[in-house]
Amino acid sequence: MVKLIYLEASGFKHLRGSQGPFRLEFPNGIIGIRGPNESGKTSVMEAAFFSLFGRPMETESKLEDYLSYGRTRAFLRLGFESEDGKYEVLRTIEKDARGVKSTARLFRLRGDRRELIASGKKAVDVEISNMLGGMGPEEARSTIFVMQKDLARIKEKTRRDRRELIDRIMMRESFDKAIEELNEERKRLEGTVKTPGELRRAREELERLRTKLEEYKSREKELEEVLLKIQMLKGSEDQENSIAYAESKVRSLNSKLASLRKFQEYVSSKQQLETELKSNLKRLETIDHRIEEKRLRLSEIRGEIELRKRFEDASLRLREIRDLADSKEKEAQKSERKARPFELIGIIITLVGIPLAIISGIKYLTILSIGLVIALYGVQMHARAGQLRKERADLLEEARELGAAAEKYREINKFLEEEKRIVSEIEQLEEERNELVEEIDGIKTSLESLIRPELPPEVPEFSSEVLVEIERESRKWTQELGNRRGQLKQLEERVGSIREYLEKNVGLEEKIEEQRKKVEELERKLNIVKYAIKLLKESAEASRKAVIPAVSEGMSTILPVITINRYLAVAVNESYEVFVYDSSAGEYKELRYFSGGTQDQILLAMRLAFTLSLVPSVRGAHPEFLFLDEVLASSDSERREKIMELMARNLKKSFKQVIVISHQEDVLKYADTRVEMRDGIIERISLS
Repeated sequence: MVKLIYLEASGFKHLRGSQGPFRLEFPNGIIGIRGPNESGKTSVMEAAFFSLFGRPMETESKLEDYLSYGRTRAFLRLGFESEDGKYEVLRTIEKDARGVKSTARLFRLRGDRRELIASGKKAVDVEISNMLGGMGPEEARSTIFVMQKDLARIKEKTRRDRRELIDRIMMRESFDKAIEELNEERKRLEGTVKTPGELRRAREELERLRTKLEEYKSREKELEEVLLKIQMLKGSEDQENSIAYAESKVRSLNSKLASLRKFQEYVSSKQQLETELKSNLKRLETIDHRIEEKRLRLSEIRGEIELRKRFEDASLRLREIRDLADSKEKEAQKSERKARPFELIGIIITLVGIPLAIISGIKYLTILSIGLVIALYGVQMHARAGQLRKERADLLEEARELGAAAEKYREINKFLEEEKRIVSEIEQLEEERNELVEEIDGIKTSLESLIRPELPPEVPEFSSEVLVEIERESRKWTQELGNRRGQLKQLEERVGSIREYLEKNVGLEEKIEEQRKKVEELERKLNIVKYAIKLLKESAEASRKAVIPAVSEGMSTILPVITINRYLAVAVNESYEVFVYDSSAGEYKELRYFSGGTQDQILLAMRLAFTLSLVPSVRGAHPEFLFLDEVLASSDSERREKIMELMARNLKKSFKQVIVISHQEDVLKYADTRVEMRDGIIERISLS
């Protein structure tokens, strides 16, 4: 049980003291707090709520809304009593440039001493919630803090929210928590569409292990097959698939190939030498023929030379005659040159002397004689020149006759040069012939020295086709040998890989059996979890349904009193929808069919019945105080009186403190303690 002792406030909304902080004591019984609007009476309930739960009563309110006008700090002290002692909770609200924050501390009161037992909002909230039997702010607003404007709070909630609220009030939240935990366990085991659960992972692991076992067995079988292939490859020469057989085949073919290639070299060398010999013999024949031709020509040339040597004297005489003819021509020309002046002078003198001699007589005959002599000398000189030319002509005639014979002699040089050239060519050809004869002798010697190699027994006759075939077979078996050796290496590596795999995966069958048992265990756990969820849901639903008759009964008791027997029967369904029997209509009607005042009275009856049915009966440690704020505002005086009588008679049985807040004066008539307020100050407190 928890009941209130006192409330102190400073800087909180409208509350203020006449001399210091606001302070209000909470005795047992009905406490009536009256005052006009803005007197601060509702602030008392809000201060008590904030002191207990550390948050505004109305969700849309902010912390700074609780600060008095112009104040940046507020503090609240709420004293309350629990079964194990008295406590005081101290909360503050502070505003600065960084924002608004609140602090909290919880003390145990031991006489004049205070012992700090919790500090910080979260720690204090947890401690007080535990003292209130696990009640939180939402449950408190729906049960022990009732405001006229909030009467429809339970009705307006969704079905799911009502169910969660009832579970919390009934301390059945453990059901939901257990179901939630079980659902988490179910999700952990079963998983979701996106995230596989442990069971699915275990099944997948089991399937993986089974697949791995199949692979393991496949590898074992493969190992046997690989070892068999290795055994075949390492077999003797008698086994066609063995490496030894391929090696023997390659050796045999290579031996044949070496013999055939050696024989091919012999054939090739012989053919080459024979070809060279034939070619050189042909060249020798050609050279001999050319030498013979050259010698025949040389004989002809030498005959021509001997013939032309006979004309050598004629040639010499021809040169002499030509030289003499030339000299006579020169002498004739000289005589003619000498004769001309004498002839001219003689003619002139004669021509001059003749007339003179004729005219003058004998004395001029001498001159004429001299002239004639001179002229005659010139004539003689001309005659000499003529004689010389005649002699020259005779010489030229003789030279012409000798020229034909001398012409042949002049050709002897050409024949001498040709003789020299032919002799040189014959010498070169004979030298070339000698070298060629030596080369031919060398080739004959090489041919005689060639030794014909033996052919393999299985090859009776050599041919290029046989060689090509043996080469092809040799390449094929050499490649086959490389393939078999490579295959052996790969198989041996594969054996190592398989054995390593098999060693790493030894005991797969035991692991599969262990995993199978794990899957069965997880399936069993999942079935247990599903069954437990089903039982808890059925139990929680049964508990919630069990509350409905108590609420219906409570409303049926309360509603006739506060409606002065106007409405006598009430029905509440599983969704907590209220149906009131209207005698004038002869049927149950929904709440919306009634007037606003009647709806408030029905909702008040529902809230009171709800609180009376749940809070005291299901909670061991529960609040023993109840706040009712303006719940009578829409009722007339007669109905207010009936409601107050009901509180005095019934509510006091379940709650030691019922705090009724109202602006109506007649409410105070039934209060054990009357508190009157104005402008946030307590004006008067009186007892009945």
